[in-house]
Amino acid sequence: MYCRNRSSSLANFIIVPIFLLVGLGLCAGGGYWGWLTRDFVQNAAIAPGTVVELTRHSDSDGVSYSPVVEYTLPSGRTVRFEEDVSSSPPSHHVGESVEVFYNPENPSEARINNTFTLWFGPGLLVSIGFCFSSISLLIGVGALFAFLRGR
Repeated sequence: MYCRNRSSSLANFIIVPIFLLVGLGLCAGGGYWGWLTRDFVQNAAIAPGTVVELTRHSDSDGVSYSPVVEYTLPSGRTVRFEEDVSSSPPSHHVGESVEVFYNPENPSEARINNTFTLWFGPGLLVSIGFCFSSISLLIGVGALFAFLRGR
């Protein structure tokens, strides 16, 4: 029994900080990504755009499609960009009108105004980080109670 408690507390001593650090790191990364997204959206200019093409991507998981969008700057120059996010089935269709957020200083830095594609990544990282942190805290509190009960 003594060996089991000792190895169990050693495992908790190693696992809890690792889960906590991973969780906090994921939360920090997701928070930073969210902050960058918020900053981009707040400082972006907005223009109407049109999906002109769907780029096909193939890998071992299958086929996905990312929209290629064209929009026109106030100067009359047309800008074309490919959305970073691809999906299967395609999230947009050729000819679809979309709202575009773009960086006025670098118009090729643009994103389709879509809540899911803008915020899913940061939200996912924060959620996973929260789970890791919560698990580590539950294990840590459980180990502390077990230690205090065994005294």
